[in-house]
Amino acid sequence: MHDTPRPHDLLWGMRPEQLPADAPAWAVAVLAAGQPVVVRRARVAAGLVAVGLRGATRDQRLAALMPVAAIAHRLAPEDLLGRQASEDLPVFRVLAELRPLLDALGHVWGVTGSAGFQ
Repeated sequence: MHDTPRPHDLLWGMRPEQLPADAPAWAVAVLAAGQPVVVRRARVAAGLVAVGLRGATRDQRLAALMPVAAIAHRLAPEDLLGRQASEDLPVFRVLAELRPLLDALGHVWGVTGSAGFQ
């Protein structure tokens, strides 16, 4: 596992009070429920990581900054492979079939995007 959060990593530990004062109620609810945020590509000051929050619908997306010190847990896309809860989705069944071929390429790969949140 890497030490520095990378784009597409899922992070846990951000608290609602770390959101901007004008953050929408759905974003506060996401963090209050203990849901992860996803690392975005953006330049930020030292000690911060650019993250995105996802709500229940496609129009519920919010860019935010998370203090690195608040990171309680991190999962990289490659860490999501083979997770039991995900195996019920068709995309994960297909990936399970493709995994030997993808692994044989010798590159690190994993699940990103909406599938990563499942």
